Amino acid sequence: MIPTNNIKNAVGVDVGLKEFLTTNTGETVSVPNFYRKAQSNLARKQRKTDRKEIGSNN
Repeated sequence: MIPTNNIKNAVGVDVGLKEFLTTNTGETVSVPNFYRKAQSNLARKQRKTDRKEIGSNN
């Protein structure tokens, strides 16, 4: 645990949907492309899994 007397300043970070993150100074970081690609791939695989029936051979 860090003693509170050693902390010099704090930073606020907000994680959002349009922007990947926004700092307390207003600086924004856009969403990385690999995240968007992985997100669509994950959604497709989840839909495929949802259509399967438990106990079947599909």
